[in-house]
This record gives sequence, C-alpha cells and structure tokens, in this order.
Amino acid sequence: MPARANLDHDAGSTFLYASGVFGVEFFFLFVYLALELARIFQASKGNKVEQIGPLLWSVVLSVGVVILHVFFFNMQTYVLKVDRILNGMGIVFIALESLLMLLTSLTFYRERQ
Repeated sequence: MPARANLDHDAGSTFLYASGVFGVEFFFLFVYLALELARIFQASKGNKVEQIGPLLWSVVLSVGVVILHVFFFNMQTYVLKVDRILNGMGIVFIALESLLMLLTSLTFYRERQ
C-alpha cells in the first residue's frame, strides 16, 4: 500500500528567513519610501517654480531609488516574477524621469541666459 502524504501539515505556507534578514529588508522599504517621497517632492517643486536646483536633487535621489529597485529586483530573500516585472518597470520609469528632468533643467538654464 502506498504511503499517504500528511495533509495536516502546511509546509508550503511559511517562509523562512535567515537571522536578521527580514529586518534589513523591512528597513530598506522605509528607506525606499523616504527617498521616493523626497525625490517626487523635489521634482514637483523644481517643476512648479522652474528652478534647476530641486530638479538636480531629484536626479541625485533617483540614483538611490534605482539602487533599491535593483536590490528588490535581484538580491532580496524571496523574489517573485511580479517583483521582477514591477521593479524593472520602476527602473525604466525613473530613468525616463531623470532624463526628462535633465532636459527640463537645461531648458530652464537656457531661458535664464
């Protein structure tokens, strides 16, 4: 008679993390939130008042946000297919936003001359 699987045990429903990893990944989420809010605020401010400074700060903050997207894309403990898709899209959009901010900064600079 074949052995029956123990159906009472839910072995596939818990995720195991190495010691301290969950806290680090959770901390990175808060760092991401802070950087993203600051980046968007600076970009909005620079666009509204047509100043180069806030736009360039937003580009600088974009570097940190992209680094965190790469971490969540590739190096976190559990990476799902949807994580790869969403973080890849985030990297593309931030790159496009940064390019547009640099072009807008150049336009503001030329208008002031």
